[in-house]
Amino acid sequence: MENKVNPWLVILTIAVIATIAGGGLYYWNTQKQIPEQVVIEQEQPNETPESVDQEWPTYTSDKGFSISYPSDWSISENAGNNADLSVVSLNPPLDEELKGKPILPGDRLSIYYYDNVADEPEASNLEATTLDELVSKNPMITKIDSMEIGGLNGTDVIWGGFGAYYTILVAKDSHLYKIQFSDENELTETEQAIVNSFKFTD
Repeated sequence: MENKVNPWLVILTIAVIATIAGGGLYYWNTQKQIPEQVVIEQEQPNETPESVDQEWPTYTSDKGFSISYPSDWSISENAGNNADLSVVSLNPPLDEELKGKPILPGDRLSIYYYDNVADEPEASNLEATTLDELVSKNPMITKIDSMEIGGLNGTDVIWGGFGAYYTILVAKDSHLYKIQFSDENELTETEQAIVNSFKFTD
């Protein structure tokens, strides 16, 4: 007499074995990932910026200002397009660029100087002679707020056009200083520390 095996019993046995094996693999895999995540989190550097007190280099311009920046950032003078060259431009190291921010064309931070507000290319087209006129007459500028920069009252704006750029504008003795960033996003702690280091030297 032959013993007949119930096909449903075979299927049920295979399903139970597969469930136990799958559950065991899932448990083993999740237990293995927890220590790896802890190690990864511990290895990442602290995002807190260096303090200017930690010997950041200082760039001093003959245009009447100085600014400090992290020692691993690169600096270039007279950068930008031929129509409107910055006095100085600053960029973080490439690995910093790759940490969560898209790589954008242009320099991360550029400082422009104009002998008079009217010398700024867009201001001259709009016949603006004061900082307030430049901001109010230019449809590409959206004022965010007033702020202090280098001990003077300035204005921070989003400057549109071929892109949107977070920009800080300040006038001193009829001169216009424009600090422009490569995008419109909120400043990182390091970028804010750089801005806070801006001083007028005249």
